[in-house]
Amino acid sequence: MQKPNANRKRENLLLNLAFNLIFPIILLRKGDEWFGSLLAEWLTVKEDDPQVAGVILVLALSFPLGYGIRDFIVRQRFNVVSVLGF
Repeated sequence: MQKPNANRKRENLLLNLAFNLIFPIILLRKGDEWFGSLLAEWLTVKEDDPQVAGVILVLALSFPLGYGIRDFIVRQRFNVVSVLGF
């Protein structure tokens, strides 16, 4: 007799932590340095404009949201860390 959990795919813990914690934290801390001038040019605003910070915030939030959606599609279960990270 098969166990019900035998067919479920296991979650990769390293990917989970990277997409839900590490990438958003790095993007929030260094995103202005790395992408500030590029985003300001793209948005046609100054580098210290709040729109640049808003775009970086949306990008940082897209990592846990995207990983949570992908994990839900693959495993048919909500990822608690993604929900908390978002």
